[in-house]
Amino acid sequence: MTLREQIIKDKMEAMKSGNTIQKNVLSTLQGEFERNNKTPDDSIVISQIKKMIDSNIECKTESENVYLEIYLPKKLSDNEVIKIIENVIKENDYKTMKDMGKIMTYLSTNYSGKYDSKFASENIKSRL
Repeated sequence: MTLREQIIKDKMEAMKSGNTIQKNVLSTLQGEFERNNKTPDDSIVISQIKKMIDSNIECKTESENVYLEIYLPKKLSDNEVIKIIENVIKENDYKTMKDMGKIMTYLSTNYSGKYDSKFASENIKSRL
């Protein structure tokens, strides 16, 4: 089941259970990612969720974020990110700063939204 399908299912369950706040939050989210009449992939849905969370923080409606954060991917711990970086460097024999882009591309391709890119970047710089 895609993230979009899960959100629609959860919205319907919120309607049935009478949870108006959750229904409204998920309806707004669904409207945002279906604007272009295309079926969005999970990365687009995640991006929209992050935008809504940021917007809620700015508008001081953070209490709604509890209904959004459950759809975000689980973040990798710093230690997990370090191990991944070490393995990529070792497996590909990366040695110079010219290889940093390759490592960052690997991380974004395989772990998009699951790590702190600033932490990863600093860690890569210290190892090359």
